[in-house]
Amino acid sequence: MRTLIFRKKMLFSMLATLVVFTSCGQEKMEESSGDVAVPPSLTGEKAEAETVLIRLTDQQVSQLNVEVMQLEKARFPFTISTPAIAYPAPDRLSQVSTPISGRITSLKVQEGKHVKKGDLLCEIESLEFADLAARFLETHAEYEYLKSRVDRISVLVQKKISPQSALDKANSDLARARVQRLAAHARLLAMGIRQKQIDTWLAGVVEEPRLRVEAPISGVITEQLISLGEAVDVNEKLMTIIELDKVLVRGFVSPEEGTLIHAGDSLYVSQKNFPQLILPATVTTINPALDPINKSITVNAIVPTQDNWPRPGQNVRLEIKVITPVPVLAVPGKSIEYEGESAVVFVQKDSKTFEKRFVVVSDILGDWALIQSGLQEGESVAVSQVFSLKALSKFEEFAE
Repeated sequence: MRTLIFRKKMLFSMLATLVVFTSCGQEKMEESSGDVAVPPSLTGEKAEAETVLIRLTDQQVSQLNVEVMQLEKARFPFTISTPAIAYPAPDRLSQVSTPISGRITSLKVQEGKHVKKGDLLCEIESLEFADLAARFLETHAEYEYLKSRVDRISVLVQKKISPQSALDKANSDLARARVQRLAAHARLLAMGIRQKQIDTWLAGVVEEPRLRVEAPISGVITEQLISLGEAVDVNEKLMTIIELDKVLVRGFVSPEEGTLIHAGDSLYVSQKNFPQLILPATVTTINPALDPINKSITVNAIVPTQDNWPRPGQNVRLEIKVITPVPVLAVPGKSIEYEGESAVVFVQKDSKTFEKRFVVVSDILGDWALIQSGLQEGESVAVSQVFSLKALSKFEEFAE
């Protein structure tokens, strides 16, 4: 019995000792766990950037042959490339319409035909036109009669045969006839009647009362909407003429790029599928209002065509040469590598040493990057073998 009680006391003592040792071990583990630092790569915290130098051996210098460029702050010229669409030039497109109602009695052209300015397109028979022509001839005859009457009365007044009041009345009638003649003549010109046709009437050549519709510009008939014998109303569209020696090219740039472009800037018109087609031109106008469809600023250029290229409706590209408004530091885009979202360049310290440098890029202009901070004027950056330098910088970091 005493032996059993003794064994129970020994077992209880061993369990108590084990509990004490276990609790002490846990406290030591907890204390030691506070001394172990978690790697920044696991916590997501970014360690402060340290200067990393890449030291090249003589063999690496010879093999890599790194090219460098010395930085200089200046107004930077660059090219803005933007998509564009060709349209008919404003003065090379004409919508031919009839100024009077009538009937087509003669049709001299068809779609696709090239016409010259002044060529006869069609003739319209119209009673209204005949009345206007008759009114002009009447006022002209009245004017000529009153003009000769004033001449006769002037002679009689000089000879004291007629009173001065008769001459004054004749001059008043002549002035009124002159105004009526000018008004009738203006109505004919407003309808598109050429002076040469009016002169044939004054010369006594009798013609049928037909309105001759002539080509206002030289070009190609691209749309014909009438047929022989068809009745037309006043201001009705008859046909369209387009001259292809010039086109209007509209390019679309971002508002930021639009502030750098000015009228008169040089540009080139090109096409992706035909790189040999390049036409020089200049910026004609800039529409500063934001285009509601493209959300961009419109750049307009009147471009002389070459072998009828580009044609209206074609998609082309504008390469616009511009310059920054203030001096800036710029590096080629190929000189920049990225670590995450951070831009990195490699600054030459001496012939064998390059420094890995983080920089802030303010803007990307074509193949160039504008540097906001991280570089100074006079420093030299690597413009070739940049990827190799990045790999060597990683090796230096791991070696440390």
